Amino acid sequence: MRAWAIGVLILAVFVADPALAGKQVSIGMVIDDHTRDSQAFIHSLQAELTRLLGSKYRVHIAEKDVLSAKWSAERAKRLYHQLVRDPRITIIIGGGVITTTMLAAEKSYPKPVITLGVIDPAIQGVAPVQGNRSGIPNFTYVLFNRSLQNDLSQFHQIIAFDKVAVIADPELIKLALNNTRELRLGDGGQTVTLMPLPMSGSKEAVATQAEAAQAAYISYLGRLSLQQRQELIRTLTERGIPTFGLSVKDAQIGAMAAAAPEENWISLVRRLALNIEAILGGRNASTLGVRIDLAESLTINMKTAELLGISPPFSILSQATLLHEFDVPGAPATTLVEVMRAASRSSLDVRIEQDSVDIAQEDVSLAKSEWRPSLNASGSYTLIDEETANASFGSQVQRTTAGALTAQQLIYSDDVAGNITASKHLLLSAQSTLAQVRLDSILTTAKAYLNILKAKTAVTIHQQNVMLTQQNLAIAQKREIIGYSGQSDVYRWQSKLAGAQTDLFAAKNSYRLTKLELNRTLNRPLKKPFRVKELSLSDQFSDHGPIKQIRALVKTRLSLETFTQFLMDEALRNAPEIDQFDAAVAAQQRQLLSYQRKRYLPVVSLNGQGQHIFSRDGVGASLPGVEPIDDNWNATLNLSWSLLQGGANNSNVRKTQSAITRLKNQKQRLVSLIRINVRASLMDLANSSVNQENSKRASKFAAKSLSLVTQAYEKGKVSVVELVDAQNSALNAELAALNSEYDFVINQMDLERRIGHFSLLKSAGDNQAFLDRLDSFFKQSSN
Repeated sequence: MRAWAIGVLILAVFVADPALAGKQVSIGMVIDDHTRDSQAFIHSLQAELTRLLGSKYRVHIAEKDVLSAKWSAERAKRLYHQLVRDPRITIIIGGGVITTTMLAAEKSYPKPVITLGVIDPAIQGVAPVQGNRSGIPNFTYVLFNRSLQNDLSQFHQIIAFDKVAVIADPELIKLALNNTRELRLGDGGQTVTLMPLPMSGSKEAVATQAEAAQAAYISYLGRLSLQQRQELIRTLTERGIPTFGLSVKDAQIGAMAAAAPEENWISLVRRLALNIEAILGGRNASTLGVRIDLAESLTINMKTAELLGISPPFSILSQATLLHEFDVPGAPATTLVEVMRAASRSSLDVRIEQDSVDIAQEDVSLAKSEWRPSLNASGSYTLIDEETANASFGSQVQRTTAGALTAQQLIYSDDVAGNITASKHLLLSAQSTLAQVRLDSILTTAKAYLNILKAKTAVTIHQQNVMLTQQNLAIAQKREIIGYSGQSDVYRWQSKLAGAQTDLFAAKNSYRLTKLELNRTLNRPLKKPFRVKELSLSDQFSDHGPIKQIRALVKTRLSLETFTQFLMDEALRNAPEIDQFDAAVAAQQRQLLSYQRKRYLPVVSLNGQGQHIFSRDGVGASLPGVEPIDDNWNATLNLSWSLLQGGANNSNVRKTQSAITRLKNQKQRLVSLIRINVRASLMDLANSSVNQENSKRASKFAAKSLSLVTQAYEKGKVSVVELVDAQNSALNAELAALNSEYDFVINQMDLERRIGHFSLLKSAGDNQAFLDRLDSFFKQSSN
């Protein structure tokens, strides 16, 4: 109780005595205008100042001291001088491009001034002196690594232009751009003409004016909302005008390209607070650092580029961040199960084998046709010479017209019966081949789908590696400025960045190839657009009942061995390749039986013929007292035995017996291969299961190591070599973790192909029956 009372007393003393609570510091601000963003920024700055300086000063940014220029440079100047004259104000902060441009033109600064809003130091009239400072008494600013010259130089690499429209706020054009009509791009680069366009009318009017140029640069447009800025960019794009934005946010909302990073509020607020602390501590603003270097990266909106019909060169694409690169609007999203089902129907290999089955079916029909009767009709007109007719005494008429019907019916033939049976077995063999090809096509397509997911994730990992390398390059540049290292570190990271960008470009091409491969396996046009459904493997695959059971059974050696025995039995039971051999053996055995019966089983057939004479004319057509017969018929029962064929039948018997022996040996070899392949697949699955867990751990620890080494490098405690090694290790570990996850799934699919049971395509009843057999097998094995 006494301690509590003493605490209250001490607190009361601090509150009552301002000297003990800290010196009162009032900060005045001139901003372009009050916006939601400016209010949020001021709130963040006040919180940071309280956190950083609260123990020494009572720093306050009063609402009445935040003055709006209402987008007018003249008003900003009046408000600035108003704050200069106000004795309460200790430090003045300028916020916004217009206010900053105005402040930079001032001749002197009676009070410390910090300004934010430098978008181009050359145009706005600010240029840091050696040592990364303003060099102007009582004046400092925050300078990000951006400039109009740099942006247009990168823009020119994407699309050539001689004249570019610079669309900006009217006040900025009046202050800084009216006298800038030409700009040289880079050292010794091309000079382009600038056409400043004030955003003072409608977006349509501005777009119409911009058509006089070949491209448009979207500069500072603080008065526009994000939606209005997006509508302006859309209008320019619809007019066929390529656009380059002030920051990557513009590329995200539709500009064709941008390079400057978005301003980082956290870094900005922190820098402002530190500058205020330094000024209050006695340092002149002219000595404070001005640069904040953010990781700059050319960003290209590929959707916009495609709409404009612009194809950036590969040399640019390999170095840029690409937005909407793989977008396929309106294309159907497909899942693993869907492509597997499609493969079982649409694969070209499946269609080819289906044709073979249809042919085999017709062969059966042709063989059966031998049992069916045949009927032939014929007609004739016979003309003989008159002398022959006279000499025949009526047996041959000079002109005769006749017709005949001939019928044949096979009653029994062991060759025909054997051929029918053999054809049926060959049909079964063709159907088994179709089943085998269908399983192979499903596996090939599933792997192609999984390779797409794998390649897509690899692209993401390489993108992250490029970003990380850019960040490390920025750190190296800071270390050079501070003096922790020389230019060699910067060169090392620039070299590594080039390599990382090359790897990213290769990963993207691999991703495109995997999509082409899936279309090929499904017999679709190679360029047919589709989207891979964004689901995790557990959503599509890993949580499936039989697969979860298999995952559990490859964890221990004992369960793995029992499971192997079960799956070998399943594979032998389901293998269509074994059915092919069984059908081929059965066909050969029936053929052998026909050869062996050939000597004692006759071919029995019945033939019949009927004939009708339609007309007789000429010599011999009529004889006195003789009535000609116009109709006649005959029937014949034929029995024939093949008693001797020069030894051919014996040769056929021996040949067929050898063929049967060969097929049985091939089947035995196949059974051994199936067994060893199932065992090998399970071992691969067990290996990938262990590798998956270890790779995840390795990736996690490599990421932690990289984080620690990066922090140490930034503080100058480790060399660039150590950081490069840590980054390489983290990248390789992350890729290994990715590969291990997909390799496990691919090995699982390989195993299911070995046993002829793709659980994802089976019904719930079939999968439950599989699990029941598995459970029963384990129970029997444990007895």
